Amino acid sequence: MAAYDTVVTVFKVVTIITTLMMRVSLLPDWNRWRKNRNTADMSMLPCVMIFGDSIFIVSTFVFLALTLYGFLALCGVTGQSHHSTETALGFIMVAFTTLMYASPMATIIRVVRTKTATSMPFTMGAVNVLNSFCWGVYGGLIHNNFLLIPNIIGVTLSLTHMLVTFTTMGDNDTAILCFEIITIVTTVMMRVSLLPDFQRMRKMKSTGDMSVLPCVLLYANCYLLCWYSYAVDNIIPLFLTAALGVISGAILAVFFYKWTAHKRDVMKVFIISAIVMLLETIYGLIALLGWTGQSRSSTGTALGVLVIISSVGLYASPMATIRHVIRTKTSSSMPFTMGVVNVINSFCWVVYAILVDDVFILVPNASGALLGSIQLILTLIYPRKAPSEGQIISVTINDPRAGSPACGEPASLSVVAHSPAQDNRENRKSSAVEGSNFVLLRSPE
Repeated sequence: MAAYDTVVTVFKVVTIITTLMMRVSLLPDWNRWRKNRNTADMSMLPCVMIFGDSIFIVSTFVFLALTLYGFLALCGVTGQSHHSTETALGFIMVAFTTLMYASPMATIIRVVRTKTATSMPFTMGAVNVLNSFCWGVYGGLIHNNFLLIPNIIGVTLSLTHMLVTFTTMGDNDTAILCFEIITIVTTVMMRVSLLPDFQRMRKMKSTGDMSVLPCVLLYANCYLLCWYSYAVDNIIPLFLTAALGVISGAILAVFFYKWTAHKRDVMKVFIISAIVMLLETIYGLIALLGWTGQSRSSTGTALGVLVIISSVGLYASPMATIRHVIRTKTSSSMPFTMGVVNVINSFCWVVYAILVDDVFILVPNASGALLGSIQLILTLIYPRKAPSEGQIISVTINDPRAGSPACGEPASLSVVAHSPAQDNRENRKSSAVEGSNFVLLRSPE
């Protein structure tokens, strides 16, 4: 039963992630429209179906009708039971979800006739496959046919979409689009790769031996990437994933500061990073406004060099405690998940950089793949050690009522508390007393 609950929880998380990807899956096509100032042969249905599952004015009436029905039914005005209302809304959801999964193929007749898939949103189709598969599995696990059925249809329609796209697309275009999607997915994983370590910190209320550099370099590097991607007009995938990194890195840095015992040292690092980011902002603004006399291409080159330096620093940051690892023979101070994702993400960006011929993406990610591999080797050589047995603290507490006529003889209470040792050297203070494994013994009279 525990394993089943774990699987359900995992697919809850996965479906949330893939659904978020689904909601923004039209961004690559939107970026193409932005550059061309034209939607070309693309149908409006995929856009509309994401938020309305109908067409503009009609969708407004559909929304109002469904809202009115749902409100009246749930209030009991229609005389239906809650289960009956749920079933009716479930059937409506099946119909609308099926239409959404079919919407990328609204121009399939034109695609077959012209032998080109430019009118079909490729990214949305690819994410549809992943998202509908995850929702289908989740629907099966919780025995919900209203989730299972439309997503089985969604997998089928999306696979058909992918098949049509691949058979009508040039080889190089196909490879670039595929790796745009893959790099978005792996970079999102990279941006949240510190979460397992932060979960451990949250439970311990301590950062242990971990360095703050991975958090700081995550948001600082991504902030610089935002400027570079804007300068070279690479909104998807570079700017989008960099913006996510700024947000996630900043949030993680705040919690790191909250849990660390070395607040003064961490604050110094924050101040230095803030100064560097301010200088980046000043240069980026005056350069892109043309005040430095540089062309946009020259500005992109200058920012690209800075990106290489900061990206190598980011990829090296998990090894900030390498001396401590070698001395203590344990890699507990190195964020393992971040190291694994580093290797995968760097490799994908290397391939993408080769395809789009961008050396400023290629060099730092080749370095990242190498540094990530070194970290994984160190982790294998010096695996994380399990916590030691802990410590025993003995305290004698005198009864405040001792000596009173009601109590008679003075009394005391001996408390023996046993708690697991924590990785953190500075936070050994109160966990023992607060632990659940303790024995109360009254002292001998």
